Amino acid sequence: MKKKTQQTYQFLLRLDSAAGIDVHKEFFQVAVCRETVVPLEQRFGTFTRDLYGLKDFLLEQKIKDVVMESTGVYWKPLYNVLTEAGIKVRVANPLKVKQIPMEKTDKKDAKWLAKLLMNDMVQASFIPSEQQQMLREFTRMRTKYTQQMTRIKNQLVKVLEGCNFKIRSIVKDISTKTAMKLVRALSKGETNTELLVPLCHRSVRKRQGDERLALALQGRLTKNIQQQLSMLIEDLEYFEKQKQKTNQQINELLTEEQQHSIEQLDKVEGISQEQGEVIMAEIGTGITSFGNADQAAKYAGLTPGLADSAGKKKIIKAVPGNKHLRTVMIQIAWSAVKRKD
Repeated sequence: MKKKTQQTYQFLLRLDSAAGIDVHKEFFQVAVCRETVVPLEQRFGTFTRDLYGLKDFLLEQKIKDVVMESTGVYWKPLYNVLTEAGIKVRVANPLKVKQIPMEKTDKKDAKWLAKLLMNDMVQASFIPSEQQQMLREFTRMRTKYTQQMTRIKNQLVKVLEGCNFKIRSIVKDISTKTAMKLVRALSKGETNTELLVPLCHRSVRKRQGDERLALALQGRLTKNIQQQLSMLIEDLEYFEKQKQKTNQQINELLTEEQQHSIEQLDKVEGISQEQGEVIMAEIGTGITSFGNADQAAKYAGLTPGLADSAGKKKIIKAVPGNKHLRTVMIQIAWSAVKRKD
């Protein structure tokens, strides 16, 4: 049986020296590589003191170029420390690096990353500015609060329907003023329809009629249901306040250029003010960071792949992209296609 031989690869080096950093939750594995020299490896912790020690180590080794994978959020503090020191950091997408064959294993990650950088085989990921990163954090927080509010509203509808209070039969949305007045009254134990019906807005009373409203507001209310409604209302009010705070922070972070771009986006059918702010936070004021619109669409995970083999082309699943940008773009698309014109 013929013995398998390990295949080696040689490239024309683009850099004389570089450092690869394997990012973990508890430590950073650093490998300093130079042409025709055995790589120098060292491990550092993840505390702030350790980050500055890693920076000093790279400066002592006269390293100007560094590459590391974008593992979770653990790379961000080190990225900020190194860039402040004037070190050029290239953040690589782990999926793309792992697709390159040859020698990448868990034990050789740092050295392999450094070799890829020296051979100019690492595509840099888009890293937003510090202002844009904070803008992202607050827009994503707001999205989480909105999702929580939607969950609570759905729970309110479920509880009311279980007690046979047909509020959704008389109003389209549980978050309207009329619906919330009725829910608050029920949470306080009020079941008298003669007192509940006047809480409805005049347009609702005119459209539904007082008799139908009285029938819809007849149900079975217990002390436990009252308590449940009160707790859900408190949760809803809390997340509404948190969302207002994030809106305030977003407005303070936005630059004049970004505000102008959001105003332009708001004029497009299907794009709201909040959605424009999310787009601005995720890709900035334009697509210059991506080169062209196709690359920006790929970044959002909205472009399907194409496999071309033996003269046959086959569409494959879209590559994973920025899930926050992808979600809002799909929402915008649905809003646009539902318009009658």
